[in-house]
Amino acid sequence: MNLKSLIAIPVVLSALGASAVVSSTFDYEFSGDSRLAMGHWVRISVDKTGIYEISYDKLRELGFSNPEKVGVFGRGGRTIGYNFTDGQGNRLMEDDLTGVAVLHGDGKLVFYGVGTENISFVRDRFQAAPMNIYTEKGHYMLGECDDISSMGSIPYNSQRTTSEMSVGLGYHYHEIDLHQNDDNTGQMFYGEDCLESSRHSWATPMPFAVPGEKLEVSLATYIGGGSSSTPVTVTGNLNYNIAYGQGKMAGLASPLEVNVTGPGRYHFDSPANSMKVADLSGQANPVFNLQATNIVDAEVFAIDNCVITYGKSLAGVSSSRLSQETIRIAFPGGTGTLEEISEIMSMTSFA
Repeated sequence: MNLKSLIAIPVVLSALGASAVVSSTFDYEFSGDSRLAMGHWVRISVDKTGIYEISYDKLRELGFSNPEKVGVFGRGGRTIGYNFTDGQGNRLMEDDLTGVAVLHGDGKLVFYGVGTENISFVRDRFQAAPMNIYTEKGHYMLGECDDISSMGSIPYNSQRTTSEMSVGLGYHYHEIDLHQNDDNTGQMFYGEDCLESSRHSWATPMPFAVPGEKLEVSLATYIGGGSSSTPVTVTGNLNYNIAYGQGKMAGLASPLEVNVTGPGRYHFDSPANSMKVADLSGQANPVFNLQATNIVDAEVFAIDNCVITYGKSLAGVSSSRLSQETIRIAFPGGTGTLEEISEIMSMTSFA
């Protein structure tokens, strides 16, 4: 099927952007067939990004007679681009299912599933980009095939000294879309309103947190004053702390200074090493407290998301679901540095 068209898309943004009309010409030849045209297929979904396992017994229950030949296909829950080609007509993606690297063994299939959250490691902490607004889960297709995408292996290097890690980094991610922007258009959704209420709190469970390890905060906001043509400088402070019950805190942090000109999406990061994980023994879930003070000339001041990075015990994770051997295999020869290692999550089984 050939699709050729000229489209004009009016893009109307709120106080946080400008108005524009985008025109583009595309000529894309869609595939004439699909993997889904033949065979037995089952759709599964994942709630969040992490390592998932499906037992062979479960695969047989789902109708697969040869579970060792089952592959995983799809792109998960991350938002993909609207365009299939770039400005020169080069393909940016295929219009068929793509294979996901899997591992078969011990009577189960293991794969890395991607949810709708979009978390990345930037410098010394995790940060979140806007999440997928079209779905609350990542979806994949299971099917038997002869061209399974298998996980690669890292050659053993006898010259390296193996380094066993006991502490990695975990994160807590908070985002709640309460309403669409003031113009009720587009993909911009606001969370908690700091003008309507200056104080906000939410639970921040941090499983396997290690007392004394790093604790970093990354806060994404939408701030607007004036318009894109006549921007206004917005000033103020963001006070925050993490409480652990009975008045215990993770160390009071210095306020984050707000001084931005022009409407937009702004990140505020706690100073490096300004907070440490407190002793959580016998305490309820920590609570993150945020208060916006002395805000001047803001017409919009809303939270987009908040990501808290903390020191996490790998031994705690392994004692729960993953083995120490699995962790050592993940980073053979001590090649993984703190900056290269993102979240190691407990393995999730499909019931």
